[in-house]
Amino acid sequence: HIRRYTATGNTGSSPFDLFDVSSSAPGTIYHNGGYIKFGPDGKLYAQVGEFHQEPQAQNQTSTDGKMLRMSPDGSVPTDNPFPGSLVYAWGIRNAFGFDFDASNGRLIATEAGPGSNDEINIITKGGNYGWPTCVGRCGNPSFTDPIVDLNPVVTPTGIATVAPNVYYFGEWNTGDLVRLELSSSGSVVSTNQVYTQSEGIIAVEMGLNGRLYFTSPDGIHTYDIQAPSSTPLDLTLIILGIAATIAATIALVYTVIRYRSNH
Repeated sequence: HIRRYTATGNTGSSPFDLFDVSSSAPGTIYHNGGYIKFGPDGKLYAQVGEFHQEPQAQNQTSTDGKMLRMSPDGSVPTDNPFPGSLVYAWGIRNAFGFDFDASNGRLIATEAGPGSNDEINIITKGGNYGWPTCVGRCGNPSFTDPIVDLNPVVTPTGIATVAPNVYYFGEWNTGDLVRLELSSSGSVVSTNQVYTQSEGIIAVEMGLNGRLYFTSPDGIHTYDIQAPSSTPLDLTLIILGIAATIAATIALVYTVIRYRSNH
């Protein structure tokens, strides 16, 4: 479910279901998570895995294995690429996180591969990202190749825009926080590890106070972009709203992570 609540102080009320996944494999615990975020266009974007049913990622009539785009009330925007459909992009296996770069309109997303070829993708309207026909860079004009193809797999998770063309993403397998810089055309300028920890990283968000926030199984942490360091989050900062976003991400990706940790 994607569910909307009305906030009254610190209490959520009037729950309303915006979207219910109609899975081709009801009850599965695999690839059924994803991330949600409002875009600069005011629309709600949501990642949905393919529920371990690989062909569904290439089935345009299914919402499995897709990036979805909807209005705040859950309705289909009239400018979506496929009339009457929430599908914004397709051919997606097991996505963990995404963010928007306001400097160039870029939508950047992570995707976990099967046993090879983890990906960082630039998501475009109507784009087909190949799964399961194409894994990694295929050079097939029918599909959009990733901008980063990671081998061996690290399970890239949350990703956040920290400056124009600069992004930080987490890795579940390694516990690394990685800085990625792209050119204005979307090619890779550099990637480098900036921090590591013993437990995997899940969500990554840029805070309103200029600090980067990320989660792991043991809590919420902050990272100072200007003077690199990682410290536990002071609970008084929760009022900034970052914690609420990250908590929602943990719930959405938990079952997906269970799969990757067992395979």
